[in-house]
Amino acid sequence: MSISAGVVEGFYGEPWSHQDRVRLLTRFPELGFDTYYYAPKDDPYHRERWREPYPASPLRRIHELARCAQGLGGGFVMCLAPGLSMDYVDPDERSLLLAKVHQAWQAGVRQFAILFDDVPAELSDGASLVHYGPGAGGLGLAHGELCAWLGEQFRLRYGITTPLRMCPTDYAGLARTPYREALSGTLPDDAVVMWTGADVVVGTVTEQDVRDASAAFGRRLLLWDNFPVNDFDRTRVFLGPLQGRPAAIAGLPLDGIIANPMVEAAPSLMPLATVGIWARDPSRYDPGQALTKAMELAGPFADQLRPLVRACASWPPSAIRDPELAALVQQVRSGGTDPRAALERRLRELAGLRVRLPKSGLDVPDAIAAGLRPWLRAGRLAGRLGLAALRATHAGPATAREVDLLSRALARYQSQDKDVLSPILIPWAESVLPH
Repeated sequence: MSISAGVVEGFYGEPWSHQDRVRLLTRFPELGFDTYYYAPKDDPYHRERWREPYPASPLRRIHELARCAQGLGGGFVMCLAPGLSMDYVDPDERSLLLAKVHQAWQAGVRQFAILFDDVPAELSDGASLVHYGPGAGGLGLAHGELCAWLGEQFRLRYGITTPLRMCPTDYAGLARTPYREALSGTLPDDAVVMWTGADVVVGTVTEQDVRDASAAFGRRLLLWDNFPVNDFDRTRVFLGPLQGRPAAIAGLPLDGIIANPMVEAAPSLMPLATVGIWARDPSRYDPGQALTKAMELAGPFADQLRPLVRACASWPPSAIRDPELAALVQQVRSGGTDPRAALERRLRELAGLRVRLPKSGLDVPDAIAAGLRPWLRAGRLAGRLGLAALRATHAGPATAREVDLLSRALARYQSQDKDVLSPILIPWAESVLPH
């Protein structure tokens, strides 16, 4: 059994370029996606300046994206995000929201969603506060009522009869809350609620998690999966496969999954591909096999990138980095000699990371490698740091030359701002250096 899969450009940071988005959309059939959600947090007209119409140039690009998605048999969803500053009871504010919808409609957009994520947890405006009441409950009432009104406008003005999709402010967690109870009292019965899991970024989503969260909202869910997003830590990339998602989806109140990618668009394609593979058949999904398939997107660079992918494959972000390499380092630090050869081989692979890119033209493999260039450099320096630490780790004290080489390797690694195995290699190097 398959499930609907999409991509939500919903991260903080520099939005993707038009070329990035087109590159993704043209790969939708291959990747297994059916819908793209336009929601870049740092597009000012999406969020902070939601009242203002889009200027001609970005509106033209939105039109092109909508046409591209529809031409490929997919959907383009324009997300509306007025929650930072909207006065929910002001009819003029609602008119401005509808004007934004109408502008997008004229540009060819036929699907919409409304987002209230990452906004203040209670109402502050005087009129809305008086009308709906204080606290999270008042906010939930306001959001549900606006959704009901907007859904009715969609039906009356544009003939849109599909269920409204919305992201609540209380979008993570499993339990009933005052916000969710108030929201369910005013939200349309058929609305679909976007939800990120038991937490904002999660390693595991279980079948019971979905049931509990759906019961808490009183609605069906759309899993907004914050994978492989990296806006919370721009030093890292997450290149491994999706894992820890339900294998049995039959009967779950789950309408689909939308993956929130990294700021680095092209490198996101590999982990995103594993989301599409999971969605095609969750019951047979194998993360390792999915990653092998996804790496075909890197084309001739796949083998060259493999050591970096392996080093940056762990998920969730709090998980141990590269468990095999981490275990080898720990064994060597504890005085073991048997793992030295295996560890040296892994470190040499990292130290040899290098990709030669063409001087012009960036197809998908080139764009993936180009997007990873800062981490390729960090990986090379990490491998050299590990090799220097390995040479200085032996039965007796490190020699002056070993200390000098290790100090230089550590300084070179720390001179750049990307993170490849830092929590493993830096403590090891520092433990070897004299205090």
